[in-house]
Parts: sequence; structure tokens; C-alpha cells
Amino acid sequence: MSKLAATAPAKRTARTGAPLPDPRPGRAGPVPGTTATVTVRPTGTGLHTAEGLRKYVTAGERDAFLREADRADRTVRTLCMTLTYAGIRLSEALALTVDRVDLAAGVLTFESLKKRRDGVFCSVPVPPALLEALDIVHGVREQ
Repeated sequence: MSKLAATAPAKRTARTGAPLPDPRPGRAGPVPGTTATVTVRPTGTGLHTAEGLRKYVTAGERDAFLREADRADRTVRTLCMTLTYAGIRLSEALALTVDRVDLAAGVLTFESLKKRRDGVFCSVPVPPALLEALDIVHGVREQ
């Protein structure tokens, strides 16, 4: 276990003592006139941000998203499926081309924008249903 993960969250008090707004909707935050305390949690690959907000969608939210995508036109549907099953950023999905779809290996290869430099490629395995949809809608085999 890393040293960062093993330490307890640090508590910090706002310098001015002014109440800090709670980032979650519907929360009033600290009582006016009191000193606000902020808990700083390590960030990274956890399920929540430092502010306590969820980073990822639930299975129910994912399923609802795909149901709505089924009502859209075919290209929008394949974009939504790609975002869902590959877990890539919107800009990465929009930059995909048919030559980056490997039907035999069952992967999509995309240029990663997270690395902040050109030429970093990642291959992600995706389900056969996505590959089939990409082939039907975008003619992957024809290329």
C-alpha cells in the first residue's frame, strides 16, 4: 500500500473562516459565522472525486443511456455504444477511423489524449455487438 493511501485524510481550515459552499446540489454548506473545515482526500483511480462526487455511471445509468441511444440515428447510436463499451473520451471516439477497428482481434485502437502528447495509442477490447454495429453502420469490412 502506498504511503499516500495509508495516511488519514488531512483536515484543513479555510484561512478566512468564511463558509465554503458544498459542491453537492441541495447542500447548504457550513453554518455562516463558523470556521469551515475541508477534508482533502487522495485522488486517482477511486470511485469519487476529492469533493465526494461520483466519477463513473452506474449500471442502471449505462443501460438507460444505451436505451436512449437506440432511439437515435445509427451513427449516433454507434458513437454512444463506443463511448459506453470502450470507455474512451468523446474526442477520442470522434477521432476513430475504420482502420482502427480490428474485427479479428476484437479491439478498437485510438490515440490517447490523456497522455498530452501525440503518438500514444491504446487498444481496448470491446464486445462483439459493438464491432458488428460498427461494421454494419460504418462498413469496417469494406475498407
